[in-house]
Amino acid sequence: EYRLLAATGELLKTLNIQPAKQSAAYARTEFGVPETADTETYARTPSEQKNDLPFDILAPVRKKQPM
Repeated sequence: EYRLLAATGELLKTLNIQPAKQSAAYARTEFGVPETADTETYARTPSEQKNDLPFDILAPVRKKQPM
């Protein structure tokens, strides 16, 4: 169970432990890194499998075509 709690970021809270100061996310502001683009910049494909369509394994990495 501890692995699941750690993966979801709930382990320390569950154990009533305060995180170390060094664990704070600071690098983005420290080094002036711009925010990442919205996830809508990537082409999305439905997660469910369809019987009548072949699955295109490269679809998630293909760029959207301009309209």
